Amino acid sequence: MAVNKMTVVYVASLLAFAALAAAFPEHYLYIIIGWIGIFLGVTVAFGVRNVRRLARAAMEIRKTKQLLKLDQKDVQKAMERDKELQAEYRSFARQNMRMLLYMMLAMVLILTIVPTAYAVIYGGIVGLTGNDVLARFVQFVAVFGIFALVFRRVFRPPTAMFPTLVKQLEIHENGIILNGMQGYKAPLDVEYVKVSRERRFIEFRTKGSQPQRIRMYVKDPEGIWKDYLSRLIKADRVETD
Repeated sequence: MAVNKMTVVYVASLLAFAALAAAFPEHYLYIIIGWIGIFLGVTVAFGVRNVRRLARAAMEIRKTKQLLKLDQKDVQKAMERDKELQAEYRSFARQNMRMLLYMMLAMVLILTIVPTAYAVIYGGIVGLTGNDVLARFVQFVAVFGIFALVFRRVFRPPTAMFPTLVKQLEIHENGIILNGMQGYKAPLDVEYVKVSRERRFIEFRTKGSQPQRIRMYVKDPEGIWKDYLSRLIKADRVETD
């Protein structure tokens, strides 16, 4: 199974900062703060790189023949036919509230249970090896690892839960451009495509370390999928209703 680059960076930084904290325990608080900053910085850096990549792809796609273009007015008309969209917004808001609750529960656990667990880990390693530095290293790997797991679980990208709604769509011979600046070259490999005739949209979920749900509202979703997008998008599965 392939391991994405973000995971490699996170694990490498976790081990490096745990080693620093083990070697200089008197500065562990500053080291933890520094690792959190690196953790957030790497996440932002990957996001910025992805935006730049999509922008470059859009420039290349735009050089080829345009097959179809839908502006914001066309998209808005189709979106108004979706009677379930507002309920979807409310469901998304409830998910955000649950995320905040998970975060508070996680902080309570970290502040109550985790210190005891750390003491047990530290005492156990020292008892087995007699190596104080090794014990601190394992202890701090646990500290950083728990933080990383909580962060990845609680702070999921919003686009993983609620689809990005496309305001403008361009279909070219070798790809599609969304909102004038996000280019996806063909063949675009995605997890799924959903074609909803009743709700007037085509939705797909990208693959990769930062997957996105992207939804395009169009007047004739089935026709646009068959005539254009099915040639440009390679999906693991296609759902229609």
